[in-house]
Amino acid sequence: MRGDVEDVLKEYKGLWAGQLGKVDVTSHRIEETLGARPWRSQPYRESHSLREGIAKKVQRQRDLGVIQPWSAEWAFPVVLVPKTDGTMRFCVNYRQPNAVTVRDVYPLPRMDDCIDFLGDAKVFCTLECNSAYWQILVAEEDRDKTILVWPVRAYRYISLSFGPSNVQEIFQLAIGKILGGLK
Repeated sequence: MRGDVEDVLKEYKGLWAGQLGKVDVTSHRIEETLGARPWRSQPYRESHSLREGIAKKVQRQRDLGVIQPWSAEWAFPVVLVPKTDGTMRFCVNYRQPNAVTVRDVYPLPRMDDCIDFLGDAKVFCTLECNSAYWQILVAEEDRDKTILVWPVRAYRYISLSFGPSNVQEIFQLAIGKILGGLK
């Protein structure tokens, strides 16, 4: 059994080896409520040291192909949120679009059904993919609703960012489609 596990790990090594894969079984949609108007915010004022941190994080996202320079009617400021380990999490303040986003409603699966689905499996494993959000594409027609702004430039997300509504549902849908294809 060890050889089989090692083969699977080798096959999908790129998913956690610093490279970004792409989940192409679905894309994230942002459907706003009827009558919602585009919202454009100004970037927040940041200290010089925070601007340098933002610049590095923006450059990393550009290098990985997650964002691209862009301008559109929708625009939202960058927010750095401290993590428990002292580093900063790069976020975009999507409160305004989330307020007018139509919520996806999916029932959570019953835990006893999930356990039954495992059957007589003897090996259980969880692997965290490298920057998992960035591996799910935003639907082309909705990318202009993901614009981030900071004092230097505006960018739009090609891949999913951290903060929009309905993100958990898209992960459940993507995982369901992937697992369905593995059977």
